Amino acid sequence: MRIFALSDPHFGRDMSRFGDVWVNHEDVIRREWRRTVAPSDLVLIPGDFSWATTTKTIEKHLDAVNGLPGRVIISPGNHDKWWKKTARLRFSEVTFLCDASMPLGQDWVLAGTMGWDCPESPWWEEEDREVFDEACRALEATLERATADFPNRRILLMFHYPPRWERQETPTAFEEILARFPVDLVLYGHIHGGDLAMAHNGVMTVGERRIRYENASADRLKMRPMKLLELPGSAADLSREAE
Repeated sequence: MRIFALSDPHFGRDMSRFGDVWVNHEDVIRREWRRTVAPSDLVLIPGDFSWATTTKTIEKHLDAVNGLPGRVIISPGNHDKWWKKTARLRFSEVTFLCDASMPLGQDWVLAGTMGWDCPESPWWEEEDREVFDEACRALEATLERATADFPNRRILLMFHYPPRWERQETPTAFEEILARFPVDLVLYGHIHGGDLAMAHNGVMTVGERRIRYENASADRLKMRPMKLLELPGSAADLSREAE
């Protein structure tokens, strides 16, 4: 099973203000996906999947990926206003993961939570403090449950917001939480265009841990899903592992 990532596809939104790479981006995503992903693969989308506000529209966007190769797991982003409708949505190859975790092969556990802008972010506003504090609590609780339910496994975290901003900065509050758990890989998105200069990719020192960060924003990847890992088995096995 190969594991791919593509964050922030922004279905239903004109994103051209972030550059020419966004021209007809939905068609490009479908084309590049078919070129890259096989039916036995898994594709992770850590947020900002769709700007839909109605059930009819989000089902149209989910249909677009449900018909593509591979199994899809989506965690929420700040623009996924449709997220509360997930209980009413049924798509055979799409899983919604928020403040929760699931086994991933024999050695990994996949966890997902949204996060928020932290005080180190250039867009930080003090009025966001309450939402930020709640995001920290959600991250901690998600990782605690993942570790308790699946001990001795490495954690791959789907986290929409960047967990850090400056390469050499003192760890953010999010990172202080990450460092307490066996998180080996953080997959995130959220930033686009010129702001991608602030994206961190590769292994970072976080406290006493070394954690791999990967920004999978669609424009950074030119709309092509990025390979993250390769594990034994098939994406079709995931449901059986969770039972």
